[in-house]
Amino acid sequence: MQKVARVDEYLESWGRRLRARNRSEKTIRGYGETVQLFLQFLRCHDMPTVVGEVKREHVEAFIADQLARWKPTTAQHGTRRCGSSSSTW
Repeated sequence: MQKVARVDEYLESWGRRLRARNRSEKTIRGYGETVQLFLQFLRCHDMPTVVGEVKREHVEAFIADQLARWKPTTAQHGTRRCGSSSSTW
């Protein structure tokens, strides 16, 4: 039986991969903070946190929430970090 992994279980390996790609610690920290915000949003809204169950509509809901809370440039900066590198997990 294959283990079902949550998004947060990938953070450590994602950090190693980003370091191997020579990303700065500030960039890695920023990415991690954005993912933590996303996970908090998912949990608060009873949305899935299991990899493979998180869908586009969950990401879009998070982005909409961030845009409602922050100026567009602030929200865009954080969500761009999250979305641009998610495929590298």
